[in-house]
Amino acid sequence: MDELCGRPVQGEERQIMSKVLDSKLPRQIYLQNISSLSSDEVSSGCRNGYPSKDVLKKNRQEARSVPTPSHNEWEALAEIREQQQQACDKVVKVTLQLVTMHPKGVALFNENLIRIFHERAKQDLVYVDATGSVVLGDKRCYAYEIVVRHPKVGKPPLAVASYFTTSHKFLLFPILSTHFVMRKACSTDRGNKAPPKLVMCDGSLALIESVIQCFFKENLQSCLDRCFLIASGLYTHSMTELPFLHMCASHFLKNAQTIVKER
Repeated sequence: MDELCGRPVQGEERQIMSKVLDSKLPRQIYLQNISSLSSDEVSSGCRNGYPSKDVLKKNRQEARSVPTPSHNEWEALAEIREQQQQACDKVVKVTLQLVTMHPKGVALFNENLIRIFHERAKQDLVYVDATGSVVLGDKRCYAYEIVVRHPKVGKPPLAVASYFTTSHKFLLFPILSTHFVMRKACSTDRGNKAPPKLVMCDGSLALIESVIQCFFKENLQSCLDRCFLIASGLYTHSMTELPFLHMCASHFLKNAQTIVKER
């Protein structure tokens, strides 16, 4: 008695539904459909023309899917990158900048993002972070990103360079940072070659060393020595002109709390 039945949504009806789903959420359409049912239709269990939430979600996913030039994902990525290069005069204008096989990953940024990075890095913080909570499940996706504040007030932070991969290893962020710095140096704007004034990251040694080597052109020991001389008042003006690295206080407190709990 409680069974619900409905014919499949196909053909022109499915196309019309896809257009509606461009501006509305599946749950919103589902609730509108249910509220319009008569008492007889509710009692009968007939849902012809009133698809379920799962059907709506699948239809929306299909409508948003982008056709790929190849069934092999790596061949498709390589072909997309080649097409973007042919459409642009310079490689730096391409969004898909790098495709790596070992480890599997893609690096994304372009000249507009490099320009925003340069403008924000002059006076503001540059954030460097890595997260593994992008896609949860059996096949996790890790994101390594260089982030700045959005040029418009009230907007969320903007990732100017991203590296997505299915692996989480020590040397993955240097792949993104080194490639980003190399493309940044090739930019048409000479001012873009200036390093950021202030960079913030968590306590990861991999991120700290990568930032110092790629953006500061120093090693960890020379950076610590410079900071010690500045704190001691024995610095020169040239030392203060170099970038500085800040540890994220939230990550620091979280790590301290974890250590205290373990002990």
